[in-house]
Amino acid sequence: MSVFSNNLLLGAGGKAGAEEFETDLISNSVWLDGSDDYFSFVIDSGSAVAHSTTKVIMATWFQLTSLISEEALMMLGSGTGNTTTTGVYVQSSSRLAIQCNAATGVAKTNDLLRDGAWYHVLASFDLAQSGTDKAKLYINGIEVTSWNGTDGRGNMGTTFSSTTNYEIGRIYQGGNFTGYLAQSLFLDGKSIQA
Repeated sequence: MSVFSNNLLLGAGGKAGAEEFETDLISNSVWLDGSDDYFSFVIDSGSAVAHSTTKVIMATWFQLTSLISEEALMMLGSGTGNTTTTGVYVQSSSRLAIQCNAATGVAKTNDLLRDGAWYHVLASFDLAQSGTDKAKLYINGIEVTSWNGTDGRGNMGTTFSSTTNYEIGRIYQGGNFTGYLAQSLFLDGKSIQA
């Protein structure tokens, strides 16, 4: 088992090893204490805001301060179970996971996270694609290609079951993220697969 490399800073057009990782570049972070802290945006049914049912990009910088239980980084959905949620999670096994629509639509990273390290995560979902192209996960600018157990990206369905709630730092089962977040964003209707 290995740990994600955390000494690279990659940006648009950047290349691996170009610069040493510098934590001063991550400013204005917010600390979430794992209790009731989280951010959310709700699109109501009468909203004029159009949203995609097949594409979204989620990205954020994060630093863990504990690895206690399953915690959400970012998610969209509205339900109380696996069938209505899409997101990026920190697993209790110190792995990142992406999930969409069903318990079978889950993929967990093989590499482990460490306390105290800053990571950049980008998850791109495009459910109009087929197989493993439905979701891509990047850690510190490097695409994850090694998955722990079953790679369920091909089981993610063809549309998000719900896109009314956008949340950062919260999981539908009650475990909130514990750590620092910075520069979190959702790009609705966008993906990098195409």
